[in-house]
Formats: sequence, C-alpha cells, structure tokens
Amino acid sequence: MDWSGTPSKGMLLGWGSQPPKLAPPMCFNSKPIISEVQRLARDVIGQAIKQGVDRLTSLGKPEFLSAVIMGWETSIGRDYDNIKLPLGYCALTNLGFSKGKAPKDVDIELESVVHDFIQLWAKSLVDAGIRKEKIIWHLAYSGS
Repeated sequence: MDWSGTPSKGMLLGWGSQPPKLAPPMCFNSKPIISEVQRLARDVIGQAIKQGVDRLTSLGKPEFLSAVIMGWETSIGRDYDNIKLPLGYCALTNLGFSKGKAPKDVDIELESVVHDFIQLWAKSLVDAGIRKEKIIWHLAYSGS
C-alpha cells in the first residue's frame, strides 16, 4: 500500500504492448526478508555453488566458473493498475519515513534500498566462500 492506504495490485513490467503483471515485490529491507536472504544465499545457494567450485578446483579447472549471477533485474517498480503509483512504501516506512515525514527524494531512498538488498545477497554469497570477484548482478532499467 501507499501511505494513503491504496493497495498495490502488483508490479508492472514494461515489456511490449501487453506488459506482464507480477505480484508486488517483497519488502527488501524487512527483517524476515533480510534473514531469509542471508540464510538462502549463505547456507543453501552459496554452499551448493561452493561445492561446485571446490570440485572444479580439485579437478584443476577453477577457471570453469566464470561468474555467479545474483538477482534478476532487482528493482522496486510501479503498480500495474496505476503506473503512477510507485511501490516501496514498506521499505520507506522501515527507514523511518511516513506520509507526514516523506523523504526529500523518494527515488534516491528506494535506490539505496535496492543497493543494500543487492549488497546483502553479495555479502551472503561471499560469506559462503564465493570469491567476490566472481559475483555479478543484473539490474532492471526503468527507462526514466
């Protein structure tokens, strides 16, 4: 929802004449999401990748791992029923903002949330033993 209580219907992807509609994205900076990302990236996904890297190393072929791509066009987009309604109010609320105390620049604050979310994934993969030089990401371009 936004600060006025308007519920989001989901996220708009600006692909073609019939853009796909997705569920609203998770709140990137909520405590349960942060905890689960750390667990998955470090203890599940990261460990599986690390096992593969260790196997390649034992075979004398560590260079066969070119990169680990984390994220899939990570972004906080727009509502698909009302493209003027941005998403991300949960994240802004978690940062201490509200309708009466809005950020000076919403886009800068949401950009920071996305940055921190990507950094959380990357750090958690590094904590699993993946070399940071091998971690890359793919961001969404909003076109604005």
